[in-house]
Amino acid sequence: MRQTLAALAAAFLSTLAFAAPAGLEACARCHGVDGIATDPATPHLAGLDAGYLSRQVAAFADGRRRQDDMSTLAGDIDAERLAPLLRWYASRPPFPAGDAARPGAAQTLYDEGRTQIGTPACVTCHQPDGVGNARFPRLAGQKKAYLVAQLEAFRSGRRGTDPAMTETARSLSAGDIRALADALGRD
Repeated sequence: MRQTLAALAAAFLSTLAFAAPAGLEACARCHGVDGIATDPATPHLAGLDAGYLSRQVAAFADGRRRQDDMSTLAGDIDAERLAPLLRWYASRPPFPAGDAARPGAAQTLYDEGRTQIGTPACVTCHQPDGVGNARFPRLAGQKKAYLVAQLEAFRSGRRGTDPAMTETARSLSAGDIRALADALGRD
């Protein structure tokens, strides 16, 4: 009986600690309550680092990233209201990864890059299997259409959040971009 009460109390306290923050409904319209988006053009946020998410919101607010809804929302929210929302999404279980086995060319590009033309290996920043870290986002299991759109935005210079990523994307062909998205992402 004592163990049952302790387990119930722990479960109750953990739900209080992770109660949905105020304002979640605005984010959830596109990104889902648990950070799993349904629209192919909208990224999953579940399990992404809160610091990474904060830097992306700041980039939308200052114009280094552009997307009508996000740019407007990012400009309207203050840090005090934003922080609990970012912690919420960071605390959600990460979105499921795709198949760990990548086609040969995509696997080589991800793991080794193309040193002869200066394309660094994706694994250097995004980690083995595309799981990301505090500075670089998880790619494994992200929306394929979203991955393609972001790599193309980096390549064209429309996404100015990371000069090194812009240079990397400029060294990729459209076929490379599609192969990486197919290998890492999910529909």
